[in-house]
Amino acid sequence: MDHNKLMKTGIILCLLFCFGSSIQVLFWNLRTFGIHRASNSNGLELSSISNYSDLIFFAEVKDAECDTSRPITCPLRTFFQTHFPNHQVILSPPLHYCDGHHSGSENYGILIRNGIEFEQVHYPDPECLFIRRPYGIRIKENTYLTFHSNPGNERELVSLEKVFGYFQNQNTLLIGDLNTGCHYVQFETLRKNPIGSNYDWILPENAFTNLEKSCPYDRIITTKDLSNQVYDSRVLNHNREAERIKSDHYPIALSVN
Repeated sequence: MDHNKLMKTGIILCLLFCFGSSIQVLFWNLRTFGIHRASNSNGLELSSISNYSDLIFFAEVKDAECDTSRPITCPLRTFFQTHFPNHQVILSPPLHYCDGHHSGSENYGILIRNGIEFEQVHYPDPECLFIRRPYGIRIKENTYLTFHSNPGNERELVSLEKVFGYFQNQNTLLIGDLNTGCHYVQFETLRKNPIGSNYDWILPENAFTNLEKSCPYDRIITTKDLSNQVYDSRVLNHNREAERIKSDHYPIALSVN
């Protein structure tokens, strides 16, 4: 076998075996995505942008009919399943707010590629620290959580340290719309607290994720050990991804070995 053929064979084998066990993760705040936006065109756009990912988190999904005790009455689950037939679709229960001062029915959408074994997890939030508590899944020894913070709420972001503490026996990754930077909570403030100093923030602070403003709203946080498994973290902002589904956020993505 000549040298060029040998190199090509090595590259192919590496693609099959070196990265075959990695998990491709994507998060996207869809901006008030209710049944009125569940059109075929939006479904095709979402699929074309997100379908390559093994684990997909969507925020600002709004399906007031979705109830885990009556899963058949969940039209957005059907919408996502139609356009992501290679993924299992989970919608969190409506995130009814425990503080008594907020109301709403936002859900998290979690899509897991078929064939991946997982367990659903969530932070129970006994102290009512979060307007929308973190939800996620566990794959082997890694826990993947998603979270949509209440804009400008410093206490919520500082309290994420308790979420990591709750899952302390696992490698944990949290990905979501944290509303950091610009006129919200500053990174300088977070670095003075355990959540900013004891964990790794994967995206650089100048990785802007908002369509309308140069702001770093969407972030990824990991435990120290798990950060060594993370590579190719990025903001998907090269092909008008946000505009194509009328969101004000770009997706963020990464790979985990």
